[in-house]
Amino acid sequence: MFLKVNSTGAYFFYQNDHLDTPQRLTAINGTTVWSAIYEAFGAAVVDPASTVTNNLRFAGQYYDSETGLHYNWNRYYDPGTGRYITSDPIALAGGDNLYLYALANPLTNKDPKGLDTTGCTISGIGPILDLSDCALKCCAVHDLCYYANNCSSGSWPWPVGDKKKNKCDSSDEICTSAGSSGSQNLQRSLLVATT
Repeated sequence: MFLKVNSTGAYFFYQNDHLDTPQRLTAINGTTVWSAIYEAFGAAVVDPASTVTNNLRFAGQYYDSETGLHYNWNRYYDPGTGRYITSDPIALAGGDNLYLYALANPLTNKDPKGLDTTGCTISGIGPILDLSDCALKCCAVHDLCYYANNCSSGSWPWPVGDKKKNKCDSSDEICTSAGSSGSQNLQRSLLVATT
């Protein structure tokens, strides 16, 4: 991924970790121009030798230098406490703790919109046990469908006949259904989710 940083046309390339948190920016010649080390809940210690500013933090978060908080689309996150400073806009559908970030596990989970931790978790039930490659891809298709339609697990209960809900859930049901090979189900699921 690259970012045009200034009017001179300079491009800098992000090097992110497994959760899309920027670790460093490099110039076209490979020189590191920004880097940071993160504490567990996202407080960044930026290398003082950095020559450019980067305000991106955890996935979906933008660092606000005036407050020290991270803007996360739907609310603000405090990396010092590892909690959001406002309650979850999806209320209790997101869980009992309305201020929790990424199920209190930012080393393996992320919450790019401040609404719902990504991954294979079913609201009210918990994580799915089938962690096969196909099952994870099915969850990803379902999550991408929710993301594209600006929804989350907290969007429940849906109105009867809601087209967005039906589309996303149909893609998931097709993907995880028995009777066909996993790859056939995944292809059919992608078709439903993207049309």
